[in-house]
Amino acid sequence: MPIKIALRYLKSKKAHNAVNIISIISICGVVVTTAALVCVLSVFNGFRGVIQDRLAQLDPQVAIGPSAGKTISNADSVIAVATKVEGVMMAMPVVEDQALAVYADYQMPVRLKGVPANYHELNSINNTIIDGHYALQDDVSSFAVVGVGPAVNLRLQAGSLRMLQFFAPRRVGKECRSRWSPYH
Repeated sequence: MPIKIALRYLKSKKAHNAVNIISIISICGVVVTTAALVCVLSVFNGFRGVIQDRLAQLDPQVAIGPSAGKTISNADSVIAVATKVEGVMMAMPVVEDQALAVYADYQMPVRLKGVPANYHELNSINNTIIDGHYALQDDVSSFAVVGVGPAVNLRLQAGSLRMLQFFAPRRVGKECRSRWSPYH
């Protein structure tokens, strides 16, 4: 029944072919646009799944954080207790905070994550790196593993010899006074 009503009003009863042609063109435009929208949304939905799977590899299954403040005062004892829990294969300390990344004439606020040398054993970070390879330091330098967003905004390239600097608040005592100091 609805199709009969739709067809009745789409076609002109009189011999005005221009109205019929405009109706057909409009219908084709709506059909093509809707099909394109469905295809684009399906592709983006697939990308979302791929990105979430890759990022999920970097996050631990369980994270232990401080009840107050930004750090756990006796992190080594917490790690010792966590590794004794049944089913826990590995635990390691990680420090995260906001920082300012400066590279050449570019700068941007970033989330800085300090990790131990064996961090790659905890997750699949080696499989998520697109350009370059995972290394935190060698005999001469310390390195950074940078996400795609900061790399694009700072115009970073893997293997560059220019220094990437991080500026983060240095916390002094319990007052948490902030002084900016560079970390390389």
